[in-house]
Formats: sequence, C-alpha cells, structure tokens
Amino acid sequence: MTKKIDRRIERIKKFNSLSLPEKKEHLSKNFKLRLEQQIKDGRITNEEGEKLLADFNKQLESWDGKQPPKFIHNLKKHKD
Repeated sequence: MTKKIDRRIERIKKFNSLSLPEKKEHLSKNFKLRLEQQIKDGRITNEEGEKLLADFNKQLESWDGKQPPKFIHNLKKHKD
C-alpha cells in the first residue's frame, strides 16, 4: 500500500513540475484515452464521447493550472 501511495505522490510531483501547456496536453491525452476505452467497451457512444471531449476541451482552455482541475468528468461505468 505504501508503494502505491509513493508512486502516486511521484506522479503528482512530476505533473506539478510541468508547464501549463504541458499539463493541459497531459490531461487532454489521458482523457482521450479513457474516452476511447469507454467507447470501445460500449459504455458510451461515439457521439457521447465527442460531446464529453468538446466540453472537456472548452473547460481545459480556461483552466489556469493553479488549482486542481474541477472539470474532469466521471465517465459512465455502465451503459444506460
């Protein structure tokens, strides 16, 4: 458990050391990967994914990088 926490702390430190454009790129890339997996698994439709990505990108543009992002969406765990 301690190793898991230590790895998480290192990931946070590494993220915090990035410039704002790098942080945004990192968040965008990870969000896209999660969306693609959700679509592949049939949990969301391609159209839902496109809307989520558009909303995410809109909010990401205005994020100043000083506070943790509040706009990261929780993707559906199960298809409705």
